[in-house]
Amino acid sequence: VQSVAKKGDLNQKFGWLQRAINVKGKLLKYQAILPLKNDLLSLSKILKKSPSQRTYRSLFSAYYGLKHYDDALNILDTITKKWPNNIKNTELYYKMALYASGKDDDLLLIKYAREILALQDENHILVYSPNIEFLLIGALKRMGKPKKALAVAVRLKIQKLDDNNKAQSLYELGELSMKLKDNSGAKTYFKTCSKIKGASAWKSLCVENMNLR
Repeated sequence: VQSVAKKGDLNQKFGWLQRAINVKGKLLKYQAILPLKNDLLSLSKILKKSPSQRTYRSLFSAYYGLKHYDDALNILDTITKKWPNNIKNTELYYKMALYASGKDDDLLLIKYAREILALQDENHILVYSPNIEFLLIGALKRMGKPKKALAVAVRLKIQKLDDNNKAQSLYELGELSMKLKDNSGAKTYFKTCSKIKGASAWKSLCVENMNLR
């Protein structure tokens, strides 16, 4: 009876810790979450119960908000393993992709950009497009993978883009086609880009490349 009562107390504490973490996360009190995390995960092992996805997301937000990026990555890995196909993961993946972009970690950027695109395709949404495609194209170009970068750029052809993003996508298509020795294709992309209404830096680059041909 005593052990049953003790387990009941632990279950209550487990629930309380999760609620506390989620409330503090909602209030952006990230520093207050950290002391609760170890107790929660210790209880999780004892009770053989997993914290909820919401709780893990609160832990990720706390570490990310406090710039503890290695810890945030560890939590994100756990979330991915436990809930691999959850569309809510894209929000966390995008944050990590932006972090990777800021520190020039192209391998990390590519990993999470591909995760986002896979989930977007699966769910027929474009929440983080075209920004995530542009980030991925840049990373692949820096890593010397123009063919893979072109494959990502081609995805943008079927998206409804504003003039600036359309100009950028056409410039990327043109530049990558040139790198892959498809000069005819490159010329077509640059020409189409040059006809976009309104001025933009990307349109100017397209015009410059047309004049160089």
